[in-house]
Amino acid sequence: MQDFSSILNHIAPYITFSEEEKELFTSVLKIKKIKRKQFLEQPGYVSKNRSYVVNGALRAFFIGTDGQEHTIALAIEDRWIGDPGSFMLQEPATLFIEAIEDSTLIQLSYDSEKMLLKKVPLCKLTNGKLSTDCGDTATTYYIACKPFSGGTL
Repeated sequence: MQDFSSILNHIAPYITFSEEEKELFTSVLKIKKIKRKQFLEQPGYVSKNRSYVVNGALRAFFIGTDGQEHTIALAIEDRWIGDPGSFMLQEPATLFIEAIEDSTLIQLSYDSEKMLLKKVPLCKLTNGKLSTDCGDTATTYYIACKPFSGGTL
């Protein structure tokens, strides 16, 4: 069995899973190892996964009209990284995501996230603390399951 304790600990302040929900959640997660200088995402390709950094470091950047690289996010251990617009809209990415050191990631696919949104009660898309961190350049979204005491989600 793979160790998903780091991501479970990361989301624990925001999500309370039953044992069955935790098993479903971890069953759709995948571990990915990536080498320094390897690209996780590139412009023109649709982002298929959200990526949580277990160890290592990655950066998100774009190449401006001046030909220069502009880094807009760094992700180290216990952080998320990706091209949120590409993932959420399933449109071609506009960012490069590159490992700046050998890294281990836990990934959640687009299809798996959609399935979790349907099968795990009280899950919804929202924005905030667990988002992919891209600074002030984009509004980002994440899956969050919060205790619900009535009213509207």
